[in-house]
Amino acid sequence: MNFIAAAALLVCAGFSFGVHRVNAEGFGITPPYVTNDALAPGSHYEQKILLVRGTPDQDLTAKVTVNVPGADGWISIDKGTQFAMPSGTQEMPMIVSVNVPSDAKLGQYQGNIQVVVSPMNGPAAGTVGLTIGAQIDVNLRVINQKNVDFKVRRVSMTNAEQGFTWLWMHFPGKVLFNMDIENDGNISGSPYRVVFTYSDYLTQKVLEVEQNTNWLASVDPFQTKTVTAEMPTYLPQGTYKVFYQIYGRDDSDLIGQGTLDLSVLPPGSIPGYVPYNFLVLPWQEKLITFAVLAGILLMLWAMYVGIRGLFRRRGRRKGVPTPPPPRAPRA
Repeated sequence: MNFIAAAALLVCAGFSFGVHRVNAEGFGITPPYVTNDALAPGSHYEQKILLVRGTPDQDLTAKVTVNVPGADGWISIDKGTQFAMPSGTQEMPMIVSVNVPSDAKLGQYQGNIQVVVSPMNGPAAGTVGLTIGAQIDVNLRVINQKNVDFKVRRVSMTNAEQGFTWLWMHFPGKVLFNMDIENDGNISGSPYRVVFTYSDYLTQKVLEVEQNTNWLASVDPFQTKTVTAEMPTYLPQGTYKVFYQIYGRDDSDLIGQGTLDLSVLPPGSIPGYVPYNFLVLPWQEKLITFAVLAGILLMLWAMYVGIRGLFRRRGRRKGVPTPPPPRAPRA
């Protein structure tokens, strides 16, 4: 081993006398990569990176350098290219954003992001400052195919209050079905629909099949978002099994299914509960409602016309004096 290599080894190992160094024993980056092989021109992608150190006993400065030929300008760091890691901070998140231009050339873009940390105040007089770093590998691919690719990460469901009937209108109970949807595609999109099959809790007999009554929210590419489906039920008070099915792009794209328990409670049992309104009624009941309203309006108009005519006739019967005809002008 030559002299230069031996000296470098001693410095890196921290054996040199009086070296002021960062504790390299517990510093790391997770995950150590930014990878996406399905970017479309004009798309946006984010990756959360954690900077971790085992002994946060000093203030550090982190410097970030991006080296991805052809795509350096696409990549930005939420904290900037230089930021502080205060003492006492063991984990610090860093968001790496990739904004692909709409006129980006198709193809592969590879490189790395270097993160170098060093003492914020520099080494003491007469000592040697030692910096350490880590590398984030970058591998991006821009393609001309646009698609959505949904995954269901978690689901939850509220209970419902029993629906009610007013006149001829039947208002169902409302179940809120919350889905954490991840879109691994490169364009925004909404899940297609949700189907609920309600069954008797003991016999498993199917009692009702319904689908969501609201528009499902859109999920941005490479993001995860909670999407809520409003699900109706006409079941009376009781406990039921619900078999849910979540469809992504269409009815052939089943992205999630499972079974949950549902309780239908008396009206007024759930704080903050918002029941369904007129808009969710079946079209037959809406048609009847419009017909009844039209009939009422027509009847009111007929009453108004009749009463107005009656007052006119009464006015003529009372003999309202007629003014004399005008005299002819003198010659």
